Amino acid sequence: MALFYGPMSLIRQKPRPLGGSTPSPTPPQQPEPQTQPPRVRVRSVAVIGGGLAGACVARALARAAIQTGVVNLAVTLFEASAGIATGASAVPAAVLHPLDSRDHNLASQFFALGVETTINWARALGGETSGWADLSGVDQYLMPGMSAPIRQRGGWIRPTAFIDACLEDVNACLGSRFHLALGKGVVTAQWQDLLREFDAVVVCSAQDALLAQAGLALQPLAGQLSSSAIAPEYLAAVRRRFPRVTCGRGFVTPVIDGQMFFGATFHRGCRQARVTDEDHRSNLHQLDGLWPEADRPFVLAPERLEGWAGVRFATRDRLPHIGQPVAASVYRGALPSWRLARSVSQLHQLPRDPGVYVLLGLGARGLSTAPLGATALAADMLGLAPVLSPRVRNAVDPGRFVLREHARAEGGGRLVGP
Repeated sequence: MALFYGPMSLIRQKPRPLGGSTPSPTPPQQPEPQTQPPRVRVRSVAVIGGGLAGACVARALARAAIQTGVVNLAVTLFEASAGIATGASAVPAAVLHPLDSRDHNLASQFFALGVETTINWARALGGETSGWADLSGVDQYLMPGMSAPIRQRGGWIRPTAFIDACLEDVNACLGSRFHLALGKGVVTAQWQDLLREFDAVVVCSAQDALLAQAGLALQPLAGQLSSSAIAPEYLAAVRRRFPRVTCGRGFVTPVIDGQMFFGATFHRGCRQARVTDEDHRSNLHQLDGLWPEADRPFVLAPERLEGWAGVRFATRDRLPHIGQPVAASVYRGALPSWRLARSVSQLHQLPRDPGVYVLLGLGARGLSTAPLGATALAADMLGLAPVLSPRVRNAVDPGRFVLREHARAEGGGRLVGP
């Protein structure tokens, strides 16, 4: 079967500009640029999915190739829709903020580095100067009843513009070696052909249908964002109240292109995305915690609000999948679902399909996940030094749920990483 694709040609028109932890004493360190040419593992890569994850993987690969002197890397981005960023990535505005925990656990460490990576990417791509990002920080109420918020790293980003900027950068780096295959979704029947044609395949589509036997355990997560146009006479009041993104039980953005965005609702297990007055009311209730209705100089009625609804996919532990999934050959379809030796107790002992990678399960934290996850994948694929620490790498390993089921089947053995 021949796979059709052409050179990258579809980039959106420039979007209209929209409309902003206590910081760690030492912010998370970014990976140092590689100074020596790496041992090249791949020369042609297929990226499946033209949303946030796929665009970030394409850019991370292109940038890694440029920085390390790899001049012959080719990337093809497959997207089933006629345009890029047509799914959950099409949300009109998204909030970027860290995940706090009292013990600064692995998830907090991952998302702290993720936020820093995304800030660096957005600034390098001109997000603030172009008007599609405000990275001035986030005012965070960590606990109910706090009299004042703390300032943390983050802000808001317009995801569609971020994706456009990523792909423009890929095109600038790779030129004719970057192909954008729109309207060319990959189905299961084409999987083996794809693996034969490319050195590596990275699955970044929302669902895991192509890897249904890999034990990724993705779950649908529907949600709604509400917004309201702000009348000119109230703009000053809203800007005083919310000079930047403010988070508590929910979140609210500053005025962005004349609108205020707030929310959001989450419905686990739901695959239907539709805007409802019920979800508007839920979002208004969250807004009340940040700006009580009695203090607002205007009335926000559910039936007068605008909304956006979408479906994302998340893992059971709310951490993404980054890396190589478990080989399909060990799937058996009955409990225990995977045919593994009794001695298998560590992630690095799991069999993996060579050349297959995933960046999946980003859930509602795609902005703080995709650039970092893509950078980690690019480093692995091009033979660079690992971006993530061993413990964090284990926490996002795509085989972790398979190993846990195997341990339960073998009598609850203790799980350890490499």
